[in-house]
Amino acid sequence: MGWGELYHFKEKGEFFVSKIDKEKIRKLYINGWRANEIAKELNYSPSTVRTCIERNFKPLKITHEKAKQARKDIAKIAKEEVKKYMPDSTFVKKNRSIYETNKETGDIELRKDLDYTIPYDVPEVLKNEKCVSMDKEAEILADFIIKHMNERELPRPVLGEAIKKIKRKIILEGLSGSY
Repeated sequence: MGWGELYHFKEKGEFFVSKIDKEKIRKLYINGWRANEIAKELNYSPSTVRTCIERNFKPLKITHEKAKQARKDIAKIAKEEVKKYMPDSTFVKKNRSIYETNKETGDIELRKDLDYTIPYDVPEVLKNEKCVSMDKEAEILADFIIKHMNERELPRPVLGEAIKKIKRKIILEGLSGSY
């Protein structure tokens, strides 16, 4: 058995041989992949891949280094571009004055009474995916509170106090714009 074959031990004294794919390793290596990345991709041990590269692909070292630098540059550019991107939800939060909340659905929609031109990439609607209808959600919450009050046999004035505390928490936490 020669070079390019891997020995895998099953049990005591038994083993089987599998060939490593030098061509796949070579392609990944000249595309700038590191030995650990190649090993992970092809399910080989990192030391096997390193040994294969050292023995077979030394002349390709310069090509590998150039490709590796190109991969780094591409990753850097991609990271910078991602930083420039602003999700719709962030845009709406930063430009709240041009939006209004639809009281029925809870969606945040672009105001229709704006007197200036809006660029094409400005989101028109930010869907409230958590609830279909504000009234329906409010009803579910009210049913939950009443059920809880009945289970604990709390007097009705407790509800009024709870509403006051909820309003106070919303104001203190700065959530009044969301509700």
